[in-house]
Amino acid sequence: MKRLGVVLILAVLLCSGCSSASSESSQNPTVQESKITAKEETESEPMKKEEEKVLAAYEAMQQAMIDKDIDALDRIVKDSTTFTHMSGKTQTKEEYFGEIANGTLNYYRYKIENCTITVSGNTATLSADVTLTAKVYGMSGSWTLPVNAHFEKINDEWIYTA
Repeated sequence: MKRLGVVLILAVLLCSGCSSASSESSQNPTVQESKITAKEETESEPMKKEEEKVLAAYEAMQQAMIDKDIDALDRIVKDSTTFTHMSGKTQTKEEYFGEIANGTLNYYRYKIENCTITVSGNTATLSADVTLTAKVYGMSGSWTLPVNAHFEKINDEWIYTA
């Protein structure tokens, strides 16, 4: 079973003992850009371009969550992906997207920090600290989570797999 390492804001909200931050005063989406941390200074230009494409795919997924753009999410996330939260709740891609579409999950902003991307052939991993501002299951706040997002290159596009 694949695990979601990207939007586990749900995990933070669903675990006991979590506290919510103050209510969101603005629901206007704001995207904070991040920079790729190169692993080696001698990295080839094609490799840097692939890392940039992985970051772009991750950011497109985050923005699609904010925009509730289910069609874009469907293109970015592999069909077999399941979402498992720290509470143990597991959702199919369709169930998770349904909660985004129906307003149960509302994402407003994200900020990516300490981003490192590793590309190996047709697979990639994005590791970062991601702060999400959201209203989820009625709780509003901003939460910073460690992320390890995995991608697969399919038909020359980076697709989120877990």
